[in-house]
Amino acid sequence: PAVIDGDTLLVGPGSFAGPIDFTHGSISLLSEFGPDSTFITVPPGTPYAIRAIGGVDDRMTINGFTITGGDTCVALKAINAHISDNVISGARILGLSLVDVPDTAQIEDNVIADNAQGIYVYARYAFVQFEHNQLRDNDSTGAGYIYASGDTSLIRYNQFLRNKNRHPSYPQNGSLSVYGNRMLIHHNSFYADSARDGALDIASYQTVDVRNNIVAFSGRHGITAAIVPDQPIFFNNVYASAGYDYIDLYPDSGSLSADPMFANPANNDLSLLAGSPCIDAGDPGLGPVDPDMTLPDMGAISYRSGTSPVVTAVDVLNEDPGHIVDSLPTIVWSWIDSLGGQSAYEIQVSEDLIWDDSTDWLPGVVYSSDTEVVYAGSPLARAIDYAVRVRLFNGTTWGPW
Repeated sequence: PAVIDGDTLLVGPGSFAGPIDFTHGSISLLSEFGPDSTFITVPPGTPYAIRAIGGVDDRMTINGFTITGGDTCVALKAINAHISDNVISGARILGLSLVDVPDTAQIEDNVIADNAQGIYVYARYAFVQFEHNQLRDNDSTGAGYIYASGDTSLIRYNQFLRNKNRHPSYPQNGSLSVYGNRMLIHHNSFYADSARDGALDIASYQTVDVRNNIVAFSGRHGITAAIVPDQPIFFNNVYASAGYDYIDLYPDSGSLSADPMFANPANNDLSLLAGSPCIDAGDPGLGPVDPDMTLPDMGAISYRSGTSPVVTAVDVLNEDPGHIVDSLPTIVWSWIDSLGGQSAYEIQVSEDLIWDDSTDWLPGVVYSSDTEVVYAGSPLARAIDYAVRVRLFNGTTWGPW
């Protein structure tokens, strides 16, 4: 269909043949029911499945698709991007390519797997938020490369499994290579990644903050650095690397070298088993505490202890964090609980983060096992930031907000 600047395309279930090319301004491409039911595929030899070229003020949102095939699955150039809740796989060269990002790139909650290389993000003067992604089995040039030297960029809560960089002459030669200044690399888990320059390869002219990560069973080295050698890093667990655990970095206070006891890495589960040395072993000054209200764990997935139900994720369906799509949206959540499940919930939506009952939507206790609800407060308005929180009851105990 023809689109114009600012359009939202809401796509129902089905399989759709690419390539799809956007040459207009800001576009939101949203799946109605998520990646398990909405597929975009292209045959081998196709340059891309989705492509967009924009400008400084343009923004491309892609949410909720399984995108497969081509030389590059998603290729975006000179455009701000929000890429979330997708499965991106089967690319001959690159799963996700973001080049010349002018201002912001948000990459969240994606599975990027079985490509030659997972990601390539070039955001020289921009902000990059790379969180809660799983990159696995990208087996030619590794998990990928992130270059960001704008505002402090975030690489957090990601899982990397069995990515391989097989090219000895490739310039970015870690399994994950990051280049940039003012970068926070926190709470990531690496398992059996292999590359000449390590599972995690860092290059920076300034100090980078590397904490609460797990790097285990690397096929070559663990964490390596260039340009700023001999920098201390804190509260990481680097264990059983085939080569060196560290190159041009050294472990300082809080560092471990012990089996992290991942639950089931063969089935892509890097959660921690009871008794893991990484539980409550993260930097206590980094915050926030874990969802179970204990000290921070190392790694991407916090260990769940205690008996109260804990909300692990809250999402607003078919929304773009940059602007309101639906003034009465559907809010969904997921949870974990050791005693059996959710029997009631409370939900609150606020525009001031003070959680003032007089102005917020707070419908009270709802006795239901449903994990979604349609917002029924005053219609959400553009140009206002909103926050949502949920807490659960399991028949015995209320969990935290």
